[in-house]
Amino acid sequence: YLETRRTMYFDKAIHLNLNKNLLEFYRHYPPCDLEVYFNTPVSANVMQSLDAFFLPLMEGKDDSERAALLLDFVQRAIRYKTDHEQFGKERYLFPDETLFYPAADCEDRSVLFARLIRRYTKLEAIGLCYPLHVSVAVNLPSCQKPDSILFKNKRFYHCDPTYLGAKCGMAMPSIRSATPEIIDYMRL
Repeated sequence: YLETRRTMYFDKAIHLNLNKNLLEFYRHYPPCDLEVYFNTPVSANVMQSLDAFFLPLMEGKDDSERAALLLDFVQRAIRYKTDHEQFGKERYLFPDETLFYPAADCEDRSVLFARLIRRYTKLEAIGLCYPLHVSVAVNLPSCQKPDSILFKNKRFYHCDPTYLGAKCGMAMPSIRSATPEIIDYMRL
């Protein structure tokens, strides 16, 4: 495959090896349900790059600390820009694309964060789809914050990768009282 490299920064440089052929395939992939994006794994070559960066940082941390680190990473390392600003139209991104393009919006950040939670923790997570926002909630037993959702008899706490500086259990004020559509991406 043809390779392209991208360097991102999160306290230090992260060097990613991206598959240009896969990125080109995704660029022409027809738009589909958000659930498809949540269920698409990060490619193996990008995972190797992320593992080299994250595994040393996560050594000795419990799953709650890992989730906090991953949330902070997506909030700070991925610039925010709407799809209309970046592409001139609405366009969902697969995880590899979110790491390739210079910026991403709420659903793209949420899909990437959800995939990272699945890779680096044993925690359960769900996608939260609101009329004008997409986020993630994680089953974090140690979280003591108020913003959560009961799903399948388990408490899932908001972990919003777009709400800069927000920690577990903190939802954007504009969605606190709204009821989201749940994307149960971990069931597959």
